[in-house]
Amino acid sequence: LTDLVRETPVGRLQDIASLTGGRLLTAKGNEFGTQFQQITDELKRMYVIGFYPDAGEGRGPKNIEIGVRRDDAVVRSKSIIRARRPNGTQ
Repeated sequence: LTDLVRETPVGRLQDIASLTGGRLLTAKGNEFGTQFQQITDELKRMYVIGFYPDAGEGRGPKNIEIGVRRDDAVVRSKSIIRARRPNGTQ
């Protein structure tokens, strides 16, 4: 509990963004419109790739490396992929 008290909200959000393959955008005062426009523009250029492991690969975490062959592209991904359990939870 003391670790949670010492963490800053922005630091915690950055941790969540990093774990989920996202990124953290911050804004001051009236800059929210600019940030929302940036998010909208990014979503228009986003691709999603799915991964379904073979049934025989077990339920442990998977490390997957994703890359592109374009200098102007950015890849963001989760750091670890966990297989879903039969009931749909992770």
